[in-house]
Amino acid sequence: DAERRLLCSLFLAAALFGVASAATRRHDWDISHQFASPDGVRKLAVTINGHTPGPTIRAAQ
Repeated sequence: DAERRLLCSLFLAAALFGVASAATRRHDWDISHQFASPDGVRKLAVTINGHTPGPTIRAAQ
């Protein structure tokens, strides 16, 4: 029974450590409509910080 409690305690501690060590990242983006020529033809495009295409976003849940 003591071994089971120890194992459960270690598992709980590992689970809580994984949640507590997750990184939070913040990005400030200026999203607007501007004229651009991404394909050689000038047209209205959605830009992020004045650039099109915007940055690649990779996320994991």
